[in-house]
Amino acid sequence: MRVKAALPHITVGYVDAYYEFSVHPELLAQSDVIFANCYSYWECTSLDYANSHMKFNCGQATNTGLSLGEKKAFITETGSPSQGESLKAAEFLTMVARKGN
Repeated sequence: MRVKAALPHITVGYVDAYYEFSVHPELLAQSDVIFANCYSYWECTSLDYANSHMKFNCGQATNTGLSLGEKKAFITETGSPSQGESLKAAEFLTMVARKGN
């Protein structure tokens, strides 16, 4: 609020995990634009469902923003690691590439 009051012509944005916008709608009220991070891998989503999972979750942030006055929303971070161990159903991308998927 202080930034908006001091610099009324500056666009104010906030970036966080997609679900934080639903949990803390006051962040949206104080922002002009929303930047959502969506990580299907860290939510143990298999690669087969990762894209739809990401779209659904980032849609939560977008829909929350739209309901509070037509806020613009962007996906700022997403992806899976390229090496390491699998995380339940989620596999890192190098493992998937080796399997030929």
